[in-house]
Amino acid sequence: MNKQQVRLATQAEIEIAKYKDDLLSWFKHVCNIEFRAPQILWMEEVLSNQFYLLMAPPRFGKTFLIELICLYEAATTAFEEGRTWAPKESQAMDSLRYQLNAIKNSEILWNYLNWESGKRMFSSTRYEFCNRSNWNIHGIMGEFEGVNCTIIRGEEFDDLNIERFENRVIPRGGAKNRNGKPTRVRLTGTIQEAKGNIYSYDMAGMYKIGAKFPVELGIALGFYDENIIALARENLTEEEYRRIYRLEYTSGRNFIWEEKLENCQRLAKERNWEGVEFKPGERYHPTGRVYCGFDCGASGSSSTASLYSIQIFEVVGDTALWLYGQNWEPTTDPVTLISRRIRPRIGEIGILRRNGTRGGQNGSGVEF
Repeated sequence: MNKQQVRLATQAEIEIAKYKDDLLSWFKHVCNIEFRAPQILWMEEVLSNQFYLLMAPPRFGKTFLIELICLYEAATTAFEEGRTWAPKESQAMDSLRYQLNAIKNSEILWNYLNWESGKRMFSSTRYEFCNRSNWNIHGIMGEFEGVNCTIIRGEEFDDLNIERFENRVIPRGGAKNRNGKPTRVRLTGTIQEAKGNIYSYDMAGMYKIGAKFPVELGIALGFYDENIIALARENLTEEEYRRIYRLEYTSGRNFIWEEKLENCQRLAKERNWEGVEFKPGERYHPTGRVYCGFDCGASGSSSTASLYSIQIFEVVGDTALWLYGQNWEPTTDPVTLISRRIRPRIGEIGILRRNGTRGGQNGSGVEF
């Protein structure tokens, strides 16, 4: 940094510290940003909880609020190392854009950016301030070995691979932080699955769940165009609408209802079914009719974030035996699934009372 850059950064640091303990005044002074009433409530919750999960209907302002809080912490605290994970890197980039836009629109924060090789450390995927606080992004399936975090951001949380998040991402924040602060975990998303990641974390009780505001309140507060919400409701099933816009954990009506699959598992345990062993390349010979259910509906906030699933079961008499199921990541290219052969492992048989199921086909064998 040259003398002029050092002088501007020093002045910026003074302005950043001016309203450090008054968040609303700080954002007004540094970023010229004002918040909605629900965001002000969330703001207090975020800063007072190490593990925080915020769910809200689309376009309610949840991601904007969390990103701006992260920006505040990076600007006011040295050696913050923030990292955002999303199902795809492009989704993480969209999330970080709220911080980047706030920096570009703030003369104070723009002058506080660090320099390297004659260039500001600022791009569409990262930034760094003069206090050495920095931010970067990752796709959940990417490579991030060696990454350290003081703030872990999970975006589109219900669509994240939960095993990878818990086994690979959370350990990134395990080291003792240089700034003496604990590692904070900030998660945001809409409810895409009745009993997905958000539901599991809500029930576990380890995370503070942000105050919930259904879409009706957003309409009453003037946040939404009622006609657009009505159109969205027409294009969604009742269960999807209640999950995404009313924040309810409703079961999905797929080819086989989730509630029915849960009954399968419960009855299977009660009747001590041992399961069927499938071997790739061999044939399973059913005694009844075999049905295959495919779920290719969107489970993310866009049509490109989909969850792919196949469930296979066999109807014998008045019962149905669940044979096998397999899911693919939301980021899987659908083209690759067209020719992919299913490779089952040992399947757990479930029992489902037949209730007018239609479709399916008979055959002497089902090849896997």
